[in-house]
Amino acid sequence: MSKPVKGADGVSVIGPLVLKAGAKAIEIYATPNTIKVGDKTSGEADKKGFIHTVEFDHPGSSLQYSQFINDNVNENLMAIVVYPDLAFNKLLGWPGNPLQLNHEQKDDEKEDSNSVKLESLFAGDKIIHYTGALPSVEGSGA
Repeated sequence: MSKPVKGADGVSVIGPLVLKAGAKAIEIYATPNTIKVGDKTSGEADKKGFIHTVEFDHPGSSLQYSQFINDNVNENLMAIVVYPDLAFNKLLGWPGNPLQLNHEQKDDEKEDSNSVKLESLFAGDKIIHYTGALPSVEGSGA
């Protein structure tokens, strides 16, 4: 992906994201009441930044979901969390400071569910308010 251009405020991007050749955007379903998006400060007293996290649950044991987790466990990722009722979406991760995927599956008599956590590796800038066009999504969601 080409590095998006931030607005003068330092916390917004309005232009479209342009993916690198061969990269693809995917859509993944998250159980709505499990989505948690946040950032926290981290670092030395005069060198602090923000660690981004997005956590959610995904139901079931579908082949598509299993393939998504398998294919992305060691990849550098970014996430756009879409908010239908807000004038912006949240962009987490950044070129040079991507998110890494952590996953835990539970399958017992009570549930068949997956917990996903994407977290940035290093402290960086605040979560971005993104109002640009969403990248084209390949195939259907996991």
